[in-house]
Amino acid sequence: MRMDKDKRIQFAPLQGEVARDILPLNLRENLSTVVLHLVQDEGASQQLTHSDAALSAIIVTGSSWRYPAKMAISLPRAFRDTIYNWIAKNRDRFFKNNCPIPRTGLGDRLLP
Repeated sequence: MRMDKDKRIQFAPLQGEVARDILPLNLRENLSTVVLHLVQDEGASQQLTHSDAALSAIIVTGSSWRYPAKMAISLPRAFRDTIYNWIAKNRDRFFKNNCPIPRTGLGDRLLP
């Protein structure tokens, strides 16, 4: 959320109402990854998971981290997902307070 200064990304729990309406069951049940639901200008949508979702979300934010993310997304998916899974497994060691209570003003970005 900090990187997304233009508020391009909204967040919803995989077990929530919004996810139930737009994601297939297999993605809602896989709680070991993040899912990024992208809607193109034509109205078509796609769902990304694992490193594809994480790196694409960083790119969408427009932050300065988008440049290394664009380079990383060109690496083979199997390699990226191995690193993604390792970071996800150890996230508590790397990121302190990785699920903080939302600050005031962020509630409009948290969907049911």
